[in-house]
Order: sequence, then C-alpha cells, then structure tokens
Amino acid sequence: MLSQSLNYLNGEGIGNQVLGISYAVQGNYAKALKAYIKALDLRSQAKDTLGMAQNLANIAGIYYSQREYAQAEDYSLQGLSLMQERNDTFGLANTYHALGLINIEQDQLQSARTYLEKSVDFHEHISETSAYSSGILQAIGDIYERQGNRQQAMTFYNRAVEKAKMIGDHRTTVNAALHKTNLLTKQNRYLDAYRVLNEIEPLAEQMDLKRELVAIHYQKNQIDSLRGDFASALTQYQKYMSYKLQIQKDSREENLSELRIQFETEQRETENELLKRDQILKEAELAAQETTIRNQRYLNLG
Repeated sequence: MLSQSLNYLNGEGIGNQVLGISYAVQGNYAKALKAYIKALDLRSQAKDTLGMAQNLANIAGIYYSQREYAQAEDYSLQGLSLMQERNDTFGLANTYHALGLINIEQDQLQSARTYLEKSVDFHEHISETSAYSSGILQAIGDIYERQGNRQQAMTFYNRAVEKAKMIGDHRTTVNAALHKTNLLTKQNRYLDAYRVLNEIEPLAEQMDLKRELVAIHYQKNQIDSLRGDFASALTQYQKYMSYKLQIQKDSREENLSELRIQFETEQRETENELLKRDQILKEAELAAQETTIRNQRYLNLG
C-alpha cells in the first residue's frame, strides 16, 4: 500500500510538473509557479529527491524569468544541496550554471565566475564534447573582461571558440569569436580582429545567422573607420543595414503570422460557439414542438 501511495504521489507530481512546463512555455508564469510548487510538495511527500531537485530548478527558472533573482538563488541553492546529497554530476553541472547566471544578474561577478568554472569542470567530467561547455566558457570570458582582466578574458574566449568548433556548435563558434574580436579591437589589434571576422563571416552566412552578421559588419565598419579605410567602412555599413532591415522584416512577418493564427483560432472558436448555440436553439425548438403536439393530443383526447 505504501508503494502504491508513493507511486501515486510521484505520478501526480510529474503531472503538475508537465502542467507547469506547459504554462511556462505560454508565458503564464503565475500558473506555472503554482503547478511547480504543487509538484514540489507532492515529490517531497513521496521523498523523491531527484524530482524535488528538478522542481526546485523549475521554480528558480520562473523567478529568474521574472527577474526576481534573490528567490531564484534561494531555490537554486536548495536544489544544489539535494544534488550534492545525491552526488548527481549532471544536476550539479546545471545547477552551478544556473547559479552563475543568477549571480551575473546580481552583479556578483566573483561568485558567478566560481559557479561557472565549477559547472564547466562537471560538464567536461561528464563529456569532453559537452554541448554546454562552450557557452559557459564564453560567459566566464565576459566576466573576466568586465573585471578588467583582458588576458584571462581572451584565454576563455579562445577556449570557447575551440570547444564550439570541436563539437560542431556553429552559432557559439561565431558568437564566441565576436566577443574575441571585440576585445581585440579594444586592444587596437585591428588586423587580428579583421582576420577572425573574415573567418567567421562565411560560417554565419552558411547558417543564416542574421543577428551575428549584423554584429560582424558593424565591427568591420568600426575597424575600417578607425583605420581610415572609409570606402570599406561604407561597404560594411551598407551590409550592416541590409541585414538589420532583413531582421526587422522577418520580425514583422513573424508578428503578422502570429496575429493571423490568433485571429483564425478566435474565429474558429467563435464559429464553434455559434454552432453550439444554433444547435441548442434547434433542440429547444424541437422540444417546444413536441410539447405542443403532446398538448394538442391531450386536448383532442379530452
């Protein structure tokens, strides 16, 4: 009986977690939070520490999305404690990553860097080809740059680029390289920066990374201007504006598509509601006719 009760609690917990995920995807954070807290309570009753840790991470994610970083940190630390008890390597890697991102938003750069470095260590312990490592290495580079340690920042940007190339993560390859070229430009290493930008431009074009292409041509425009090559600067500016306008057009079309889908959905719902009302009226009319016929028969019999 105890086993059945625990299975029921776990099943209900999973159901509420799935419901929370659904609400979170829709952007309904209030309902998502309510479902996650319910799931956490059920998992707690079932003594399911893995499920509890997952739900604590879910709740922390909601608070992070709402920029309530103190609450996000609190729930993440509760989850970290459970992951440490379980010696869950993957869970620890993800929780340290989350805590690092939270601390960045709180401007607690030293602790953020410590958490992110621990996350990288765990991810690389799991697999040298972890898809998470390159992005985290880039974030550590950003922290070092904000702290004024450009040498260490460059070291981590280089590691991020190398890791991204190794696992075939083209978007992170381009993004990490852009952080690197931005730093090279600040160091007046214009030729080095331009060389890297030329290397990643074909990859960004191949992947149709428009936002990254905007950044590439913007940086090239800035470098050309600093070097006094105004003809090339103009060409780069034109390319920069071209991609920027494409992004704006794509955004408008996406918004129109969403509005069209919303309108069509509401229209179908309205049509269905009218059909239901029509059916109800018809049924009421038939019922009235049947009542009239019965009454007429009764009168005829009388």
